[in-house]
Amino acid sequence: MEDDTGRTLDVAIRQYLEERYPQLAYSFHEAASLSDEPRPDAESVLLKRWRAVLRLQVRISELEEERDRLSEQIEQLQGAFKFRAPPDALPASGASASMVLCGHRGGITAVAFHPTYSLVFTASDDATIKVWDYESDGRLEKTLKGHTDAVNDLHFDTHGHRFASCSSDMSIRLWDSTHMECIQAMRGHDNTVSGVRFVPSGEQLVSCSRDHTLKLWDCETGYCVRTYVGHSDWVRTVDIAPDGKLFASGSNDHNIRVWSLSAPHALHELTEHDHVVEVVAFAPKPTLIQIRDAHAHGQTSKAPPSTAGGVTSTPSRMLTTDTSEGLPSDETSQTGDGGCVGSSMVLFSGSRDKTMRMWDISQQTCLYVFEGHTNWVRGICFHPSGRYVLSCSDDKTIHIYDVNSGYCVRRLDGAKGFVTCVACKHPAPLIAAGALDRELRLWACV
Repeated sequence: MEDDTGRTLDVAIRQYLEERYPQLAYSFHEAASLSDEPRPDAESVLLKRWRAVLRLQVRISELEEERDRLSEQIEQLQGAFKFRAPPDALPASGASASMVLCGHRGGITAVAFHPTYSLVFTASDDATIKVWDYESDGRLEKTLKGHTDAVNDLHFDTHGHRFASCSSDMSIRLWDSTHMECIQAMRGHDNTVSGVRFVPSGEQLVSCSRDHTLKLWDCETGYCVRTYVGHSDWVRTVDIAPDGKLFASGSNDHNIRVWSLSAPHALHELTEHDHVVEVVAFAPKPTLIQIRDAHAHGQTSKAPPSTAGGVTSTPSRMLTTDTSEGLPSDETSQTGDGGCVGSSMVLFSGSRDKTMRMWDISQQTCLYVFEGHTNWVRGICFHPSGRYVLSCSDDKTIHIYDVNSGYCVRRLDGAKGFVTCVACKHPAPLIAAGALDRELRLWACV
């Protein structure tokens, strides 16, 4: 069959040459030992072969473009190692920000690192989201528009393929973080949407609003699956536990509520803050391990005073001394996805009462009160090592606390306005903070 196809192609070439180069056609005829028997199908063979060549050229071009795109991604991933430092590294005492990035026309309300790429995203009162490449000297990569009022929060799914944003325009938007485009708009709240978080599976997200409710959304359809009612005032903040079964909310009613995704009513209510709760954040697994080990060895509140920004810190108040029963153990704290289960949840909260608190959810008990800020505590995040928790405040500072001792080990200054949000890059420590002065600051850990 292959020999017959080859002979047909030889005849097609000879016919092509006969029209243009008769002498060459005769020489080719003799050299190829072709017969004079006509082949009706020979005329189309050469045309088909040329078309096949053109298709292959197009495919080669597409593959070359894909190769270039993947090479660029590899360079971005390799670039992330520029900021790599020891896992427990912190900025030097009194260190100024490594970068100060400007571009927003309104105060920055939220900041988040991309889980994979060397990108940091900021949300702002100017109704935009900006994307910065911190490996390229803070170059502004993209400005995302779509919301019509202040963007109040943003959050990535586990793999970084998508992120969600929420706004005072009462909407939630789902974005493709590769193509930087909006792929879904969700509406259903009756007032400002102040917080949004993905469930670890990435299939659903939870939002909170000034309409006193929280809502669970299906990311595929954009439909509201469940509404949670219980707070009596503006719900300011929401966070989801590592296992994806529970979530917590903080409100203007001064209370924290802990909910199950599968039930419409709160499981627990934590009431010791005496002002608006601005932020709640579940402790990740590395922090839980640090807390468990500290209690197991009786190390809490025994560390000597340390220097934070040139000022000797004082320890925070430990309210509960016997907490080991409520803290995770090696046998009970781990699930298949590296999360934590029911009775081992530890929650941090920040309030306008100028304190940050650490709670044992299973015991509904406040374990620590972290003190030191002189104004509202607005944001909380965790160091990759698990040893430190960071808080930002309207006192224009960021405090870094040792979760074992309760001491403030660093204080980062420099903002000219209230510091509204803070984030830490995992696994390479890099701290970012946004403020109402419209500037994003980044500190390298050394």
